[in-house]
Amino acid sequence: TCAGSIPVGPLVILAHLRRGDRAGAAKLITRTRLRTPDHRHAAGMVAYHVIPVLMQCDAGDLATARAAMEAALEDGRQCNGLRFWHIVAFALGRIEEAGFRSQPNQRNLDEDLRLAGALRCELAGDRRQAQAAWSTWLAGRYDLHNVRWLIRDLARWRIESLAK
Repeated sequence: TCAGSIPVGPLVILAHLRRGDRAGAAKLITRTRLRTPDHRHAAGMVAYHVIPVLMQCDAGDLATARAAMEAALEDGRQCNGLRFWHIVAFALGRIEEAGFRSQPNQRNLDEDLRLAGALRCELAGDRRQAQAAWSTWLAGRYDLHNVRWLIRDLARWRIESLAK
């Protein structure tokens, strides 16, 4: 069940969230989390780790969100040339920009840094800065393939939710 190269599940979860249906999204996340994330694809890591963390941020449960993101750090070591690990480590404040930029996977570095920055603002509970960071990510010019479709929808949901 894929739309292009993106699993449909994360897109459906985000559609539920954008409609305000947290219960429907949570039910789908529970099903998603019954399987080990697909470490070969960033979309699987986003669905397994990032969306649930952002739901916790949205609910104001920053301690649980940070703990879940910490757990994602170890899982991220197996994904896509440490790309996901660097995003999570930056979001948690474990590394700064220089450390982020020194990672082995240099593809799409600036857009990944903007994503990591938005996540960092979310985990800090800074709704205004998070909204601005998501808007900055969304304003970028990307070749919308693979995980970028998912991040685009994720950014739209966060901007809408943070504006409330």
